[in-house]
Parts: sequence; structure tokens; C-alpha cells
Amino acid sequence: MIDLIAYKKRMHINGEDKDKYSLRINPKGRLDFDKMCALIAERTTLTDYEVKFALAEVMQVIIENIEIGRGTELGPLGSIELSVKADAVDSVEELNKKLIEKTKILYKPSKDIKKALKEVKYKIEK
Repeated sequence: MIDLIAYKKRMHINGEDKDKYSLRINPKGRLDFDKMCALIAERTTLTDYEVKFALAEVMQVIIENIEIGRGTELGPLGSIELSVKADAVDSVEELNKKLIEKTKILYKPSKDIKKALKEVKYKIEK
């Protein structure tokens, strides 16, 4: 169950400042890397160290693929791809790497993760 809390935000609408209300997730902290590795180790025959080593290798493979512009399929986790946002110019001859405004990593969740998201239950705390 995900707890949602109400919050007030000031918005400028049709030339007027108005108070509006919306919802946001009431965070329950964050699972850190070491704890995640310990939880995976508890569910498998791997040790904490082996889980950390395997995940470090996954990270390295992702980095190596990013460096050559190739996406990485992560099976039941989804996929990771590189994306760039660049300014437009009038001709192909004007294109250069200085036009790149932003480079980012796109994570695309798997169908199973998307399905789990649709099944999430919410509780609103007012």
C-alpha cells in the first residue's frame, strides 16, 4: 500500500494566484544498496559479497554498452538506453556535438513491472 498525502501548491491561473491541492507519495525511506544485496542474498544461495560483485558486473556491462551507444536488455527488469537532446539546425553540415544539450539514461520497465504498478493500492491521508 502506498500512502499519499495532500499538499497545497500556489498556481498562477488566468492571471491569478490560486491555492490548489494535489497528492504526492509519502516516502517511506529508501532501500540502500547494501540492504538490497543482503535481501537478495537471503533469498538465494549467494552471499552478500557475490550479489554485490554480480551487480557491479551488471553495472560495468551497462556502462560499456552506453559508451558505444547500445541499449541493454535487463530481462525481467526492463531495459536501459541512452538518449540525447540536441538543438536543431538548418542543415546537416551544421551538425556537431556542441549542439547536444543533455544526455540521459532512459529506463524502460518490463511488462511485469508495469503490471505491478497498475496493481498498486493507494491510501490517501488528508
